[in-house]
Amino acid sequence: MNGGLVALADDLTGALEIGAQFAEHGRSAVVSTRPEVKTAGESSVLVLDTETRHAGPEKAAEIVRRYLSEARLGQPGRFFKKTDSTLRGNIGSELEAMASMFDGMSIVYVPAYPQLGRTVRNGVLHVNGNPLHESEFAQDRLNPAVLSSIPDLLAAQTRMLVRVTAVNELKLPDRPCILVCDGVCDEDIDMAARFISSHETLIAAGPSALAKELAKVWSLGIGVRTTLPPLRSCLIINGSLHPRSLAHYREAKEAGIRVATALNSKADDWVLWDAEMPVAGEGTVRCESVGKLVRTAVERGDPDALLVFGGDTTYGILQALGEPTLFSIGEVAPGVAVSRIPVADIYPQWGRSRDLYLISKAGGFGEEGLVLYLKERLQSIHQGIVQ
Repeated sequence: MNGGLVALADDLTGALEIGAQFAEHGRSAVVSTRPEVKTAGESSVLVLDTETRHAGPEKAAEIVRRYLSEARLGQPGRFFKKTDSTLRGNIGSELEAMASMFDGMSIVYVPAYPQLGRTVRNGVLHVNGNPLHESEFAQDRLNPAVLSSIPDLLAAQTRMLVRVTAVNELKLPDRPCILVCDGVCDEDIDMAARFISSHETLIAAGPSALAKELAKVWSLGIGVRTTLPPLRSCLIINGSLHPRSLAHYREAKEAGIRVATALNSKADDWVLWDAEMPVAGEGTVRCESVGKLVRTAVERGDPDALLVFGGDTTYGILQALGEPTLFSIGEVAPGVAVSRIPVADIYPQWGRSRDLYLISKAGGFGEEGLVLYLKERLQSIHQGIVQ
């Protein structure tokens, strides 16, 4: 890969997923909500969270153009647009905005994420075998899925030409367009990634399954993967109303992980945020309120890490911590990213002596028993069992 990579995501958990994929393959990856952040070198990865998931399409497009303009600085490199695996957000308008910054370039959009049950056949997204609009995501309170056809969804959001193609029939288009790739297995994603990598005039787009395959191809011979940190204590916060994340909280509680009823006690283990704790407001206001409470918990309890479910809640917490730059470590489970927040960036007046780690995932996925798995794996590193 000539030059670095600039990646854009419309929410924070998505941005952290992308950073984790490249960190897994030895690249220095930083995640920021501020486009003026600089990376360490030409092979570095800069992932920007534009926070446009819930913005209107015109506003989202404007922010994407501004972030790209400020982040590019005239440097050559690759560009990636992270999209939600269940088609939430302003995908069409943001892809068009990105293409408008690069005259004559087309976008290869690979929406499938087979490892999480998201597959695409004839341009239709399925979740665990069911069309998206018939899945649990049709009940999402903020972004209910009403369309499963990706071309139909994009047609309502962009004026760009949209074409659907099988991955084994990928070829450079004769005019700028969005090429939507079918995909039902990891091999399909790998094939699409190799096609994108062989043509520098293409912009890549898709969920982190595509980023994972691109990271393998673009990172050959570069760097050494950063090891996972030892985490003795962790505060677990669920900010998602999705049944999957609610189940994770319930499973953890039933497995004996303690519920924190006070936020001013010293953290000495993995504990759950009290789901019944009163928090003011709804939506963004609620996430900001949770963020302030978590900041107090970090200051007084001094945990090694935070485990957060839900992009909006993760962003609210990051805001309360002063919007520090995050340094990607890698994945600890599919879709679960680990990042480091330097101690110098977290309210130095607290007197904290070590970095804080953030473990994050989107609300809508995760295997059964996820919290217990994360606790056992990361605590075992602390105990010297896992290297």
